[in-house]
Amino acid sequence: DDDRLIALASALAAKQPGQALAELNAALDAGVQLGELFDQLIGYFRDLMVLAAGADGVPLLSVGEDRRRLLAEQAGQL
Repeated sequence: DDDRLIALASALAAKQPGQALAELNAALDAGVQLGELFDQLIGYFRDLMVLAAGADGVPLLSVGEDRRRLLAEQAGQL
């Protein structure tokens, strides 16, 4: 879900590898398919690159539009 992607990306953006691995492990423990999770992360980082480039009018692909502000903040961190 969106919260899992956001938590994992937040840990990566904050350069907290231990937290990122804990988030990944929690996802796997919950039965998330690794390939699907990585596909979602690719879309998520695409959205971060779009926002970092200033393309505010481009729709997000990985999470709901209600999360745009949060992704913009993460994009600024990266």
